[in-house]
Amino acid sequence: MVEITRIDELIKTIMSSALLDRNHAVTILLKIRNPIEIKEFFFQAIKSGDFDLQFLGLSLAENLLEDNHIETAVLSLIFLNSLLFQGNISLANNAKKLQDSFFRNTSLVDQYKKNCLLKAWQKVPGADRMNFVRIIRVFKYQTLVSILVEGLSSKDENLVLETIETLIVLNDTRGNRALRALLIHKEVKLVAKAIEALGHLGNVFDLYRSYHLLKHSHLEVKQKAIRTFRLINPKIAIFIFKNIYNESTFELKKIIISETAEIKNTRSLKLLLNWLDNEKDKNIQTTLEWSIYNLATRKKIKTLISVFQKAKDQTKFKIINMMADFQDHKCQQHYLKILNENYPIFLKLAVLGPLAAHKGKKVNSILNHYANRYNDILGLTAFDSMLRLDNQIALSITLDFIQKDIPLESSHHLLLLQYIKSTKDFSSDGKIIQEYLLKILQEAPYDAKFMALSAIRTHHSTAIFNYLLKIYKEQVFKSYQDGIKNSVIDILNYFPFYLTVQVMHEEDITIIEKIDFYQCRHQLLVYLIKLSSSFDSGHRLPQLLNLKSKAITHRLNIMIQYNQVNLEDGLQMVSYLLQNSMPIHFENIKLIKDNYYSLLELEEKRTYLEMTIKGGVVEEFDFISNEIFSFKDEDLNRKYYQWINDKV
Repeated sequence: MVEITRIDELIKTIMSSALLDRNHAVTILLKIRNPIEIKEFFFQAIKSGDFDLQFLGLSLAENLLEDNHIETAVLSLIFLNSLLFQGNISLANNAKKLQDSFFRNTSLVDQYKKNCLLKAWQKVPGADRMNFVRIIRVFKYQTLVSILVEGLSSKDENLVLETIETLIVLNDTRGNRALRALLIHKEVKLVAKAIEALGHLGNVFDLYRSYHLLKHSHLEVKQKAIRTFRLINPKIAIFIFKNIYNESTFELKKIIISETAEIKNTRSLKLLLNWLDNEKDKNIQTTLEWSIYNLATRKKIKTLISVFQKAKDQTKFKIINMMADFQDHKCQQHYLKILNENYPIFLKLAVLGPLAAHKGKKVNSILNHYANRYNDILGLTAFDSMLRLDNQIALSITLDFIQKDIPLESSHHLLLLQYIKSTKDFSSDGKIIQEYLLKILQEAPYDAKFMALSAIRTHHSTAIFNYLLKIYKEQVFKSYQDGIKNSVIDILNYFPFYLTVQVMHEEDITIIEKIDFYQCRHQLLVYLIKLSSSFDSGHRLPQLLNLKSKAITHRLNIMIQYNQVNLEDGLQMVSYLLQNSMPIHFENIKLIKDNYYSLLELEEKRTYLEMTIKGGVVEEFDFISNEIFSFKDEDLNRKYYQWINDKV
């Protein structure tokens, strides 16, 4: 092996193709502790740009940082710092991790690590110190802040920005003089960052030093300045915001509003409300409303009510909406005052909904008083508000209204019908609701009748159903036909028993022809099949089922195949298919044999066997053979043997 004594020879051997020599050189390298040789190797590794050499440098630096020797540790930190600027992401990441591990190592004394960092700082140029600034910030080395201040005068913009961020994080004011000097810098990013820092580190005099920045040409600088004013002194900030708001641009107004809303006191709330009262831009108005809504302060309700008295009507309306989410007794008193005094009708309307949320006998009595006014919008709104209360109150209002002789032209009926439509169960009062709906159908104007058609899908009776059948084809109800049809079919899908034998004899059942037998529920289809047996073949119902046989066959087969019915209804379906010689899907042959065959009538069994033979279902050969012989039917035997011969 070659005896290696000098660094350049060592590097030459590491770069050679002789494996044993190369491995020996690496071993020697990792054991080097002479600062002069270490410095030379790190220099050559960086200068060459060679990945392998730099990677070996990482390993050497890792060993040296564990040795607790300040001179070699400093050289290692400088080398690792240099790798950050070599362009190789992998090496840079590993170098940063190695540095952080060193400063995170709790077995090393903090003062030792700080001394290493300070000496490394002094040996690298200003532009290369950015990572060291990061380390001071991350590990909170407050005692090293003094060396950062000189970085604020650097020509490297990124280094200055990193330094300012570190001062903010460490909350250290020693750089404030340099920060103030940056307020007139030509670089926008530096000015913005400096004013941001003074917001955390400055004093009230910095407000006056930076006031000129409100007229800066860049919005970012203005934004940072406005935030700084708020952070340093909220009281003075409110005064400044008030003076500059009206002359500000759209974008700046939104920034001012946002910062004002962060000052959570009565003065800021009043200022926001004042702007809202005078602002003409709709978008800014929306921003103000949200800011006021989200601003939390102990005296918010009191302030809103106070400003309400002098505000414009449109602002009053918005304040009412803002108060709607508060269950405060002062809100209730304010709503009652608006109702009782000479305020515009639209403000009275606005308070009825929020007032209803304040439950109690007094509120209910007042709302009821207005709800009984059937000829104006105020009464209608009060009635609507009461229907939105808890179910017990709404039900009481409903029953009370129904028992009064209110003209059917009143819009109150439309609101009540909407409530009835959305309420599924009226329990013991269901009959009263049904009688009311029938009255609406018989006597009310068009709009009410149309809405009642939706409500009766949930709340119906025999009288309502028969009335719908009766009016379906009447000329006067022609415009309602679709609504009547949809309601009747929807009811029948769940309550088919309304179609009695008597109804089928006495009423025109044309509407039943509109049933979609491909989609109808099985309860309706089974009921119609059973009902049809009560009539002779000349009646309209058997004729209709025969006419719709294709759809019925498809639907019955699907319901049998997917087992969507109970045994009784399933047997009814199978019997109907067999009695009318309707096709049975191949998938249902075995299912019928297993579940229904033993329950079928003799003639139905015979039809089933014929269909199975005709369909050529080989899988059921044994079953068919046994059943055929038990029947002793010549015609069936003949068909069976013909089937056997065809298969052979």
